[in-house]
Amino acid sequence: AFGFIGILDIFGFENFEVNRYEQFNINFANEKLQEYFNKHIFSLEQHEYSKEGIDWADIEWVDNAECLDLIERKLGVLDLMDEESRFPKGTDKSLLEKLHGNHKDNPYYVKPKVNNAKFGIRHYAGEVFYDINGLLEKNRDTFRDDILKVLKDSRSDFVYDLFEHLTPGEASGGGGKAGKGMGRQHTVIKRGGRSSRKRATVSSQFKESLHSLMSTLGQANPYFIRCIKPNPDKAPNCFVPDMVLNQLKYSGKTIPNTLAMWEYTHTLFHLICKGSKGFAFF
Repeated sequence: AFGFIGILDIFGFENFEVNRYEQFNINFANEKLQEYFNKHIFSLEQHEYSKEGIDWADIEWVDNAECLDLIERKLGVLDLMDEESRFPKGTDKSLLEKLHGNHKDNPYYVKPKVNNAKFGIRHYAGEVFYDINGLLEKNRDTFRDDILKVLKDSRSDFVYDLFEHLTPGEASGGGGKAGKGMGRQHTVIKRGGRSSRKRATVSSQFKESLHSLMSTLGQANPYFIRCIKPNPDKAPNCFVPDMVLNQLKYSGKTIPNTLAMWEYTHTLFHLICKGSKGFAFF
């Protein structure tokens, strides 16, 4: 047996004027980590209060399990992305049509009233619309054959070894970093016992990596720190209430404040001010 101490820098929830494939993956990771946060802060804490006989009242909190189900389940958003990415004739438009057709009645999915190239998801932190343009290309992450040839002709043994096993036309699913995930494949068993190789997409690798992280976190005893920006200019002695309140809402931190009121005095909620660096919530 062995122990470890790790520090996880949690993704910041993103909602820009134009949100693309990168924002979808970041917000998916944020949604998954929020589920983990909810489990420990709400479910386990309330169970501990009942166990120790603390006088407290049930607190309603937003469970994001249904939003994650929309993203992760069979024929969910990720599944449809991967399916369409593997179709030679798959396009961003055909993916959008499948998303609308499969999820238009889901309360956590938003089909825009205006016919545009977007789809929306109601995350725990708010509603976000994602631009579909270029999504499949990024998910496939196809590695150009001419670039592959240059890398395989490299005089560096290290670079050559990274790409030696790849052949033109199959070098995809790189995940954005040279050598990492290159050529990764998933085995699919077909009828009759025959197996075939299915190229891993960026989203499938991201999902696999995220699940591995959650498995590691599940074996840990977590302590949470939420950093809040007091103002947009990073100026000292300047506190913008509306900006701070929005961050607390988006990070799911308002309800834990209520939950903390029921705790024993030695575990009360503390606010530590650190000048212009912001505020840390423990």
